[in-house]
Amino acid sequence: MVIAAFVYPLAVKLKLANADLYQLSAREKGACEALDRLLDSHWGKGWEKDPEWSKILSMAEAEREWLRIIEEAYDETIRKGELGS
Repeated sequence: MVIAAFVYPLAVKLKLANADLYQLSAREKGACEALDRLLDSHWGKGWEKDPEWSKILSMAEAEREWLRIIEEAYDETIRKGELGS
């Protein structure tokens, strides 16, 4: 149930994105990329050990957000270079 609640909205958004009706955010792309790691993660043991989900998801979303920022900076640098030529 937990994984279905996580995956279903992403699956719908992916279908919409494939039909050019929606654009996934960097965070959503990170969540999609983290799915395998989430399934393979430690699910916790109640109060003894918390699940790893929040850490894994946060890291994947942050990675994707950094990639987006870098790509935007690169694209802007290229555009400025083309305008200067």
